[in-house]
Amino acid sequence: MYFRQFLVIACVMLLSSCEDLGSVRGICKKFPELCDDLNKDGWCRYERADLIKQRYQVQVSPSGDNKYQLLMHLEDYRDCIERASQIQHSNNKEQTTQRVNGYLAALAQIEKVSAETEGDTTSDLLYYHWSRHGDKKAHQLLLEQDAKGLLERTDMQMRLASAYSKSEPQVAVNKLYKALYLSQGESKYQASIITMLATIFTQQRKNELAYLWMKIGELAEVESIDIEANSRYLRVNTEQRRALDQRAEEIYDTLKEGKFSLPEPKI
Repeated sequence: MYFRQFLVIACVMLLSSCEDLGSVRGICKKFPELCDDLNKDGWCRYERADLIKQRYQVQVSPSGDNKYQLLMHLEDYRDCIERASQIQHSNNKEQTTQRVNGYLAALAQIEKVSAETEGDTTSDLLYYHWSRHGDKKAHQLLLEQDAKGLLERTDMQMRLASAYSKSEPQVAVNKLYKALYLSQGESKYQASIITMLATIFTQQRKNELAYLWMKIGELAEVESIDIEANSRYLRVNTEQRRALDQRAEEIYDTLKEGKFSLPEPKI
C-alpha cells in the first residue's frame, strides 16, 4: 500500500515538474538565467514569454532550427522592448532601466547566436545570415539547396522572393509562383503572395499582369488590394479588362481547387 502511494506521489510530482517547464513561471523558477536579463513589467509580455520558452528549447535541444527560432524571437523582443524603453517613467525609473537592459541583452544574444551559427547549413540560418549580414557564402549554399529542391516550403520561397524583389524581380516572380504552387492547402500564405505579385508587376509597369493579380486578389477578398483605386494607373482598356477578368477567374478557380500549376500562368 505504501509503495502504491509512493508511486502515485512520484507520478504527480513528475507531471507537475513537466507542466512547470511548459510555463514561463516554471522555466524562470528552475532556470532563472533564462529570464533575469529581461524586463519584468507588463511591456512586451508575449514577446518576452516566447523568447524565454525558446531559450529553454535551445537549452534542451540546440539544433539549427531551434537557434533560428531563437534569433526570430530575439528580434521580435528587441523591436518591442526598444519602443517600450523610450517611454520614461518619472515615478519608477527602475522599469525604464529594466527595459533598456532587456534591449541590450537581446542585442548581445543576437550577436552571440549569430556568431555561433555562422557556417551552419540549416536552410533558415543560411537565409538569416544572407539577409541580415549579406553573407555571400550562405547565399551560395542556399541557392544550391534551392537547386536541389531542398527548399520546397512556401515560407522559404516567399523569403527568397522578398530578397530578390528589387535586384532581380523576375527571379522574385518565379519564386512567388513556386510559393503559390506550394501553398495550396495553406491559404494563410496566399493573400500575401498575391499582394506581392501585384506589387512587383506594378513596380515593373507590367500593367496587364498587375491588373490580373489585383483582380485575383479581389476575387480572393484580399484586404490589402483595392483594384478600383489602382486601376486608373494601370492603363488597361475595357477590352483588356474583360479578357483579364476571365483569366483571373480561371486562375482563382485553380487556386480554390488546389490545381494551380507551374510554370507561370499565361494570359
